[in-house]
Amino acid sequence: EDIDNNITYSNNVYINVIDKSNLAVCLYPNPTKNLINLTINTKTSSTDTFNITVSNSSGMVVRTAKSTQSTWETGVSELLTGTYLIRVVNAKDNKLVGEAKFVKL
Repeated sequence: EDIDNNITYSNNVYINVIDKSNLAVCLYPNPTKNLINLTINTKTSSTDTFNITVSNSSGMVVRTAKSTQSTWETGVSELLTGTYLIRVVNAKDNKLVGEAKFVKL
């Protein structure tokens, strides 16, 4: 009730909750200035190799890497300020493992 003893109700707002425990890739810190850490959560073989690409918001690939580890770290201090997309592809079957965006400050 408000001061005039009137009761009003707002519209319902629906919220989507995303289960982040099921994400294939995780990036941190985000946003970042210097380093980005990538964790690859996959149930594939421990001997898999991953192709990693970093693209800017225009779609231009600014970095590529290969990793046989489930964690990867790279410096981003030389990148321009903006939003970037990291794509992780399994090199064995060329299937997308996951992708994530990060903001470079």
